Amino acid sequence: MDCVETMKLDLDSSSSCVKASILSSAFQLALKLDNMTELEKLLNDSNINSMDETGMTLLHKSIIANRIDFVRTLISLGANLRLSTRDGWSALHLAAFLGFSDILVLLLNFWD
Repeated sequence: MDCVETMKLDLDSSSSCVKASILSSAFQLALKLDNMTELEKLLNDSNINSMDETGMTLLHKSIIANRIDFVRTLISLGANLRLSTRDGWSALHLAAFLGFSDILVLLLNFWD
């Protein structure tokens, strides 16, 4: 059993506040290991739009990391593009501000 699978087991048996923290940690590990398969497994039974203490979702974190592959996967799994952080930053705001035009175009293609 790998680290992400262990975190998934913890995620299944925890309260919602703890789940958000475990999900964020497991996501950061999948991001660091560049492991899209683990990301997809992790998100199967999780709330893809859960927010951390700053109101950031996994989509926001993927944009900040400039990981278009993770952004694309999160969108395909139902990530809400319209959610904003507690400071009012939407996914579009972040991509535009950071100058990630490829991610910005991707987001605009899926914008309603």
